[in-house]
Amino acid sequence: MSASARPSLAARLLHAWLRSGVRGAWRATDAAARRFPSLHRVPVVVRGYPTVYVDLRIPGMTELFRRSPHDSPPWEAEQQALLRRLVRPGDVAYDVGANVGLHSVFLSVLVGPAGRVHAFEANSELYETLRRTVGGLANCTLHEFGLAEADGEMLLTIPENREMASLGAWTEGQPATTRRCALRSVDSLLAAGTLPPADVVKCDIEGAELLMLRGARRLVDTPSAPIVLAEANAGAARALGYSSGDVPRFLLELPAARYTLFVEETPSRWVRATRFGELNQYVLAVPAARLDRWPELERGTVIEVRGGEATVN
Repeated sequence: MSASARPSLAARLLHAWLRSGVRGAWRATDAAARRFPSLHRVPVVVRGYPTVYVDLRIPGMTELFRRSPHDSPPWEAEQQALLRRLVRPGDVAYDVGANVGLHSVFLSVLVGPAGRVHAFEANSELYETLRRTVGGLANCTLHEFGLAEADGEMLLTIPENREMASLGAWTEGQPATTRRCALRSVDSLLAAGTLPPADVVKCDIEGAELLMLRGARRLVDTPSAPIVLAEANAGAARALGYSSGDVPRFLLELPAARYTLFVEETPSRWVRATRFGELNQYVLAVPAARLDRWPELERGTVIEVRGGEATVN
């Protein structure tokens, strides 16, 4: 670990206390994180990967920090297995809804030095840690705005768990604040030449996935369309006035891309689908021109994920 990635004294003491299992350590960590700014940017080590920085005020980050160092990336292993099969060195990848940069780091390793990751995040409360994480990735660019249907601004609702910030107020019952956030469309960025077309898009933006896709027709409605791994969140989509099933329907109806779609039935089982109701799962969409990356997908109906490996049946 480099000197810049070394935890502060407060972080090292908390880490030792958390790993000891002593009663009260979690409560003390939460209180200390609200008091000490150095705990808003603590390093989490995953062997073989660049350092990820997390804010211990965010729920879930304490456990990620407690278990550091990790032998493998400790988040969404099934999605990672799919991306390992589909992402190639030299690719351009978009991480839409970068959050603290967990997927940005993962994609950075997959695309390699010849590739490029573009990380997009609308929530300014995450920028401090995200800048540190992306700053350690030579092949990654951070864009401090969200992606939507058109350029402009909207209110972002930020609950106590800032990972759930959304353009729609879907976390009812949780204390929340609002602030305006900048939005751009992929189409406008491509037209201006400020963003290269993507080979792979990972999108998890709490209900705004359809808005982002509608603003990316120059990218997704072409024969060279990217592979898309997108979340479909029923409650968050409803707060923005549409059904979560509209996300895969939009992709399936694009004539030029000719997408093949698989929906996450369970984390370890993804099923080929052409009809969609309300969803609370991820959707994997592979365009016809990129099926050669995983030829079995063309005829397969089920993806099984076991032990970090994905196979098609």
